[in-house]
Amino acid sequence: LQAIEDGCKKSALMTRQILDYSKAEGSEKVCEVNLCLLVGSLCNLLRGAISKQYKLLFEVPDQDIIVSAIEGQLAQVIINLVINARDALNPNGEIRISVREVNLLGGDANGPQSERTASLRGRFACLCVADNGHGIPSDLLDKIFEPYFSTKKEKGTGLGLATVQAVVRGFGGSIDISSVVGVGTRMFVYLPIAEGKRVAPTGMAPLAIPGGTERLLIVDDEYPVRNVLGLSLERLGYSVALAASGREAIELYSEPGARFDLVILDMIMPDLHGKDVYFKLYEMDPAVRVLISSAYSSDDAISSILNNGGKGYIQKPFAIEELARKVRDCLDSE
Repeated sequence: LQAIEDGCKKSALMTRQILDYSKAEGSEKVCEVNLCLLVGSLCNLLRGAISKQYKLLFEVPDQDIIVSAIEGQLAQVIINLVINARDALNPNGEIRISVREVNLLGGDANGPQSERTASLRGRFACLCVADNGHGIPSDLLDKIFEPYFSTKKEKGTGLGLATVQAVVRGFGGSIDISSVVGVGTRMFVYLPIAEGKRVAPTGMAPLAIPGGTERLLIVDDEYPVRNVLGLSLERLGYSVALAASGREAIELYSEPGARFDLVILDMIMPDLHGKDVYFKLYEMDPAVRVLISSAYSSDDAISSILNNGGKGYIQKPFAIEELARKVRDCLDSE
């Protein structure tokens, strides 16, 4: 179950990146990322994507190493490097992921020195993905980061390592490689340490999930989403009504004696768009409280609702803890 949840979160981050790229604007900002924690969680996820005939090992220090990055993009870098290593393995091969802190003075004494890392100075986190596969010929090492160049022939797009390099450079880091034919390959990713930054220590007890006794209306055309949200919020003490369409929501809201303290409204529905539902509800009751639930963060319709009385927005997919806190924020707002 934990692997499924981790997979959903990483897929959500990747999907948002695709949407951001298609709109040529990024919604995520560089922040402090615990590299050790990220590697640990990704290894649990990646074990399900790698055949049991291979070993996947990881080594991280006890002390957290914090870098400045975008977690979703950094996760993509690690996944890409591990999948590349997997494709190079022989039966019973091994992939080893390690994290350590290094002090670079124009090259790391414990890693490869090349023009790609010669300009780096200061404290860096070094992420190493090593395999004992077939290796890469020395005459190809300078080409592997070129767009559309691939050693996988028809199986590769040639964009993986080019993208990885672009992402790492965007964080102010660099990537390097060491490979010997018949022995294996080591990929080194250097990321700047987030100087003076602190994050919550790992292993903290989770915060209590807030609940309430108010009456909620959940509007979502997808049964699994609608049903899980209803069950989850009922367990938190709320009284919940469900609507499978915008028209059904309007009917429920307009029934004599009906009273809803908050409407959780999906935006993309086949019957009636969320924006139309909101303004119909607002016309019926200017005091209506609406929390938008949608996967589209830059939708003009969402901005229109929030600028005209909407109480909040939560981006799908989300954990129930996130929703519970957002619901309380909307209910407790002026």
